[in-house]
Amino acid sequence: MYFFSSCRELFPPAEAAMEASKDLRSWVEVSPESDFPIQNLPYGSFVHKGQPARNAHLGVAIGDFVLDLHVISEAGLFNGPLLKDSAVFSQV
Repeated sequence: MYFFSSCRELFPPAEAAMEASKDLRSWVEVSPESDFPIQNLPYGSFVHKGQPARNAHLGVAIGDFVLDLHVISEAGLFNGPLLKDSAVFSQV
């Protein structure tokens, strides 16, 4: 999976937020040296390897992985009052 721009440049870590959330834990194993721990989750568009840019999806980086928000939405996992039945993650 590829990001179209550098997430670290677009979303530099906020030191105060990082300190306040230092006890948060992720179910995804993340290296201590990672730019994208649970406290710093950059959002962006990406394409699956071998797919054209027109098939881009929205995602969030966690460690060395990208969580595909379109897939999560299609699975019905966004079921709160603001996102239920929303197509927001199907658009790029």
